[in-house]
Amino acid sequence: VKNILSKVGFHVIGNTEPLQSLTILLRSKKPDLIFMDIKMPGVEGHNILQLIKRSRKLKDIPVIMLTAEKDPFEQVKSRLLGAVGYITKPFSAEELITKVEETLARKIEKNI
Repeated sequence: VKNILSKVGFHVIGNTEPLQSLTILLRSKKPDLIFMDIKMPGVEGHNILQLIKRSRKLKDIPVIMLTAEKDPFEQVKSRLLGAVGYITKPFSAEELITKVEETLARKIEKNI
């Protein structure tokens, strides 16, 4: 994800430790978009999503679930908890870039 998005001009910060990622998000400049997996080491992605959506600083940041989980229930659950998108692995570079551009365009339109 980082390589694909960096090649088209996005600044990407990646982290494989879910709880550390939450701390980084809270301490850093507010990101435009968050990608998150459902199945992560030591924690379920939906739990982190709920924490993000409860945070005053992070709640308005769009979250896209990027996961191998193909169960339709997981997609519905993600949406109900506040995710704006859901991409299943494997995915193409074009699919990823399109989803990012669409999400950021909706965010800009919403703020105008």
